[in-house]
Amino acid sequence: MIAVRIWKRLDAPVPQMPELEPLVGKMVEIIALESPEDEAEIEPEPPEPAVIRQRVRVAGLVERVADGGDGFRLLVAEGAVVPCTWAAAGPSPVVGSVGRRMLIDGHGVFEPGGLLVRVDAEAALPARAEDASFARIPQLSAVVVEPEPEPIAIEILAGPAPATVPPVEDAPRPALSSKTGFNALFGPCVTADELS
Repeated sequence: MIAVRIWKRLDAPVPQMPELEPLVGKMVEIIALESPEDEAEIEPEPPEPAVIRQRVRVAGLVERVADGGDGFRLLVAEGAVVPCTWAAAGPSPVVGSVGRRMLIDGHGVFEPGGLLVRVDAEAALPARAEDASFARIPQLSAVVVEPEPEPIAIEILAGPAPATVPPVEDAPRPALSSKTGFNALFGPCVTADELS
């Protein structure tokens, strides 16, 4: 029997479990019990749509709080709205903060085209005057993808390559266990008289 613990956001109601409807949009813990026989019967899940996650910081006026603070919106410069979800453990600090300026730190979830979907907030503090530079919709920074290194052509040598044996002093030490002795780990004890 295999037990797997998963934390996942419940995106839609589960028709077979109407009692979970109040949890839609929140993070829930799922514990799945599987036996090795069940593994052959499991169909692979379709891949989730590709999103890009990036660390962001946003400052704005808390416009709306829903679901006990798990979902809220920030009004940033020029009337733009940033949807946010509380993704950290514990109660959301934005509860009771409607109309106040807050600084949110977390991960922005972007579509592959760079459009912000939401901010998964992990910390929230009252905004200060110096946080005005964060009063904007976060932008996806350019991700620099390093090109694959080109393979290096190795000339074929006549005959087999010589085998390299690591010197004794570079050999790895044995793993520590109840059966491993001191001499096996550190070598034989040498006294100062034996060294002279």
